[in-house]
Amino acid sequence: MELIRLIIMAVYVFRTSDLPKLDLDTDRGTDFQAWHHQWLAYCSLSGLADETAPKQVQALQLCFSRETLDVVENLGLTTVEKQDQAKIIAALKQHVEGLVNETVERRNFRRRTQQEGESFDDFLVALRELAKTCNFYSNECVQKAIRDQIIEGLQDGEFIQELLQARDLSLDQSIIKCRSLEAAKRSRQDIEGSLQLSVIRSRTHVVRSGDSGICFGCGQAFHAGGRRKCPAFNQMCRTCGKMGHFSRVCRPKQLIKQAQHGATPQTNALSSGLPLLQLSMLKKGKDCSCSTCCNACRLGPW
Repeated sequence: MELIRLIIMAVYVFRTSDLPKLDLDTDRGTDFQAWHHQWLAYCSLSGLADETAPKQVQALQLCFSRETLDVVENLGLTTVEKQDQAKIIAALKQHVEGLVNETVERRNFRRRTQQEGESFDDFLVALRELAKTCNFYSNECVQKAIRDQIIEGLQDGEFIQELLQARDLSLDQSIIKCRSLEAAKRSRQDIEGSLQLSVIRSRTHVVRSGDSGICFGCGQAFHAGGRRKCPAFNQMCRTCGKMGHFSRVCRPKQLIKQAQHGATPQTNALSSGLPLLQLSMLKKGKDCSCSTCCNACRLGPW
């Protein structure tokens, strides 16, 4: 370990700006604990731990904000204690713990629920962080409190039901169950999304056709590739002047022939899907003014 520390010191020179900053106006509870860990790491990596006590205290003072320095001066430390960085930090810890309101911290813990889109692991980490300042009696109490808040705060009712069905449920069992259920739910959503995408693609890339399997645009067997792949796409019908189909499959042309051969309007309407008004006007050789979409040629109003 000593060799590793010397290598780090040789490669990187620690600067004053690397010192972890502490402002007691904001850094309380778990924030103070996090700062303390950073301070110990800095002392070890920078070699400050091997320096004299006065130098360690000087470096510690550089970590403090102006307000924090005022707090340290009023902690009631003796002159000798002020020359020991460990005793200064211990006094600060007692001061910070006295500023933490246990009732407020526990209320914040009980109000924490899983947010929309938040993963279970992120929710669990947040609960563990909040529990640190709740001053629970023992580790067992912490475990049970987190377990209960997981059940209380989960978004998915299916997860809650699964947890409530278990007898003598522990925190570890709760975590395993929730992670498994979340993974299964994610997989199910992925599969459903893939199936929906496949259906959309299949509807997009197949040209609509009748029951006989014939393309309404070109008269050939229906083909994949979408409507734009139809050879009749962008082609004008010589019979009706509409775009998108050939003359040989033009339904108005076929209906006029049927009308000339004595087919009844009712038969034509049933076979073509056209309103009787359209069929009657076609039989008389008139242009259809009906705004109803023709289901046969799929090209819109006549």
